[in-house]
Amino acid sequence: MNIHGTGVLFLITAVMPSVLKAQSNTFVGKIVESTSHNSIPYVSVGIKGKPYGTVADSTGQFKLSLDPSEINKSDTVIFTHIGYDAVKKIPGELKAVGNLISMQPNSTILNEVKISPTKEKIEIYGRTPSSITFSTSAYSSIPKISDVSGREQATILDVDKDILLKEINFDLWFNNYKRLKYRVNFYSVKDDMPDKLISPEDIIYETQDTHGWKKIGLIKYNIHLKGYKKIAVSVQLIEADLAPNDVANSSFLIPSYPSPFRKSYFREKSESNWIPVKTSYLYINIQAYRVKE
Repeated sequence: MNIHGTGVLFLITAVMPSVLKAQSNTFVGKIVESTSHNSIPYVSVGIKGKPYGTVADSTGQFKLSLDPSEINKSDTVIFTHIGYDAVKKIPGELKAVGNLISMQPNSTILNEVKISPTKEKIEIYGRTPSSITFSTSAYSSIPKISDVSGREQATILDVDKDILLKEINFDLWFNNYKRLKYRVNFYSVKDDMPDKLISPEDIIYETQDTHGWKKIGLIKYNIHLKGYKKIAVSVQLIEADLAPNDVANSSFLIPSYPSPFRKSYFREKSESNWIPVKTSYLYINIQAYRVKE
C-alpha cells in the first residue's frame, strides 16, 4: 500500500513541472491617460517578434496571457496607441491583477490641409470588386486561433506622392461572426514590407453585417500623406463575437484576388512579425484626392 502510494506521489511530482510549463501567465489591468487618468480604449498590447498579445477593450481593460516557456526575461511588453507614446514593460514588472498602465499623449502636430475644388482629382488605389476570389484553401497556412484580437491583414498600394484620403473600402468574407470591430491602420513601406505606423488618427469600424463590401469615410480624419510612393493599408481585428452556438476558430476574413505579382501580409498580434502571403491581392482600396502643387 505504501509502495503504491509512493508511486502515485512520484507520478504527480514528475508530471507537475510539465503541466506548469504549459500553463499561461495571465496579467490583468487597465490603461489610462497619464494626465487625466481617463481610460484609453483599444490599446494594442504585444511582444516584439512574438505572436502574443491582445487589445484592450472599450474601457481600457486588458487581459494578457503569456506562455512562460516562450517568454524570456529580456522580452518587452509594448503598449501602443495612436496619439500616445509607447509604454514598455518587462514581464517581471507586471502583476497578476491590478496593473495600471499610464500613457503619455505625444506632441505630434498635424498640419491641416484644405483642398481647393480647382486642385483636386479623385484617384482609386487598390483592388476593386471582382467575381474572382481566393478559396479558403488559399489561407490554409494561416493558423486558426480563438483569440483573434490584434490580428491584422495588410496590402501594399502604389500611391501618388501627395494625397488626402477620402474613403477606404474592403470586403469581408467567409466568417462565422455576428459582430466585428476593426481598426484601420496605415504604414510606410520598407523592403517591400509594412514598416512604421503613419496613421494620424484612430480609425475604428464596427459592423453586425459581417459579409460584403464595407466603406469608411476618411475626410473627417484629415489624413494627408505626402512623399510616399507606396503605403501599406491594414485592417486589424480588435473585437469579434461568434454567432450563437458556434465555437469555430477564426481564420482571416478579407479575401484576395489571385494575382501572381502581388503579396498580402498578416500578423498575429500588434508586435509580431509580418508574414507575406504570395499571389494575394487583398480586396482593399482607398479613394483619395490627388493634390496638385
